Amino acid sequence: MNYTRMVEDILRHKTSTQDYCLKVLSSMTIAYRPLHLEELPNISGLPLRYFQKREAVLALIRHCQSFPVVRGDYIHFVHQSGGSRR
Repeated sequence: MNYTRMVEDILRHKTSTQDYCLKVLSSMTIAYRPLHLEELPNISGLPLRYFQKREAVLALIRHCQSFPVVRGDYIHFVHQSGGSRR
């Protein structure tokens, strides 16, 4: 799946989900390390009333399509180029 298609898939969601996904992906892009699921809502500026529980964070990550992947308790980019800027 190419990046254009992955972004188009995110844009098919309702506006708030699109915004949340973009916040997550933006935070992942500027982070120098994989982010822990518990810190992701704070770092990404997600509304804590919706994303305090791990299940809610995982559901959002699934909406972000094929960009992020969860390994253990950390969220990574599927492909290293998604976060490369070094």
